[in-house]
Amino acid sequence: MKSALLVLALVACGPTARDKAISDTYVAINAARDGYIAYDSKHENDIVSSAQSKDEAVTKLVDYRLKRTHVLEAFTAAYHALSAALLVNSDPKSLTTLLQAASDLKAAITALEKE
Repeated sequence: MKSALLVLALVACGPTARDKAISDTYVAINAARDGYIAYDSKHENDIVSSAQSKDEAVTKLVDYRLKRTHVLEAFTAAYHALSAALLVNSDPKSLTTLLQAASDLKAAITALEKE
């Protein structure tokens, strides 16, 4: 009987669907960050190595860095939404906002990589 109560208590304390969604989104955002850092570094190195002059390299880097602003802003929004979803359990909108921010982040990275 005690083991049945223990199992019931453990199941009752398990993660909710909301907790699972937040955790999965956290993992996805961090994976996107890691992938983006690798892409960004390689892309900047490619810009510099393909430039014919220092001025051309600087111009192309400035252009690229202006374009990547959308991605950096999307990361900021995603991490803010993640924080809100973790802190505001009583508001279902915070989870919806987090999922939308993660989707927007993916779209921003995809758009930058296509340029």
